[in-house]
Amino acid sequence: MSESKLYALSYSYPKYSNGSKIIHSSFFLGVFSSAKKVEEAIDFYSAVKGFSDDPNCFIINPIRLNSRLSTVYQIGISYIADSEEDDVDEILGYYETEDEAKAAVKNSPFYRDFKKHFVIDRYTVDEMEWREGFS
Repeated sequence: MSESKLYALSYSYPKYSNGSKIIHSSFFLGVFSSAKKVEEAIDFYSAVKGFSDDPNCFIINPIRLNSRLSTVYQIGISYIADSEEDDVDEILGYYETEDEAKAAVKNSPFYRDFKKHFVIDRYTVDEMEWREGFS
């Protein structure tokens, strides 16, 4: 199997700290198959409501996987608090299979505190999310 690099794009700003790690409010924008495609996505989002507020909040994370995939699995925490300011939406990692993602959830240092709030999402490579922006 040949290893390939994909690029995860998100928009993130600090929201919560559990004492040892800061948790951010994050918008997952997509996984892209090339640096060129992720830069084109940033150009698009830079003109979209919410994302245009701070261009320094875009984060590109290279993801190394064993094969060229058309889908990836993402794990994260999604917690809706009584106050919107206390909501937590944190991306924790990307995996090749759903079984790998499930195992990663159980091994997360946040599993005890947020057990009921973990999510596993499946995404198509080169498909943009949150195209409408946010306020």
